[in-house]
Amino acid sequence: MKVIGPRFHGVIDYLACLVFFLAPSLFNFGGVPATISYIAGAGYLLVTLMTDMPYGLARVIPFPAHGAIEIVVALALLAMPWLAGFNDVENARNFFVAMGVLTALVWMMTDWRRTYATDYEVYDRDRDVDEDYPRAA
Repeated sequence: MKVIGPRFHGVIDYLACLVFFLAPSLFNFGGVPATISYIAGAGYLLVTLMTDMPYGLARVIPFPAHGAIEIVVALALLAMPWLAGFNDVENARNFFVAMGVLTALVWMMTDWRRTYATDYEVYDRDRDVDEDYPRAA
């Protein structure tokens, strides 16, 4: 069921960035897992800012391409504790596995073909829309 459109997906992405930045403090892990969490947060932020969706700034990455990146990230997050050798650090392992699962769920629920103008979650026909996203006929 594809219930997440580009606007809401952008909100989720920015929240995910915040979670990655705060996770080492919130879940009490440091070292390699903390470094990877900060890098993941920065990478997520960069991709989100560059995606062609509401709340994107540069809008150079097409929304469907963002989806392709996101599923690869979800799989990488799931494997990261074993790939980076911190699978014995319970808090960090559980965080990365949970974020991988959540990222995969958001990916599955996102309508990667929906455009801003048809984003029924917030679309209001009576207000002006961005020139880059004309009204649907």
